Amino acid sequence: MAFSEKIIYYKCVNSLTREELAERSGINAGALKRMEEGKAFPYDMSYVEKIAEALNVKADDLFDYTDFLVMKAGKKSGLKRQRALRYIFDKTLDQINNTLPEMPEDDKRAFLSALDSAYWRSVEEAKKRYTPKKYRKPELTQQTD
Repeated sequence: MAFSEKIIYYKCVNSLTREELAERSGINAGALKRMEEGKAFPYDMSYVEKIAEALNVKADDLFDYTDFLVMKAGKKSGLKRQRALRYIFDKTLDQINNTLPEMPEDDKRAFLSALDSAYWRSVEEAKKRYTPKKYRKPELTQQTD
């Protein structure tokens, strides 16, 4: 279940409206609406912890390792890359769950970490390859005496 779906689910379990959740968590109702719609994602764990506390659940119940990697992508490169990485993770996890339903969670986590690393390496490689020379930052090289 996605982060947005978990917010909606636990909000229903606790019989809360969005406004009540906003009041309890101290997070703007508009921001919560965008999170519920999957259009926004928490910027850092403090938001997740506030929402979890307001819903009387643990942060881990709302936010899993995939969500953490997606949140990190948003901090690092913004919403576009965050959405791209979410799409990649969702499709990959669907494939894993359909073909290897007995795969241990630790193995899934290791696989997602490797996928995350590969994604960011490809982003860096694409920047090097497709950024015009006049816009490239000079690479620092070590000078030996």
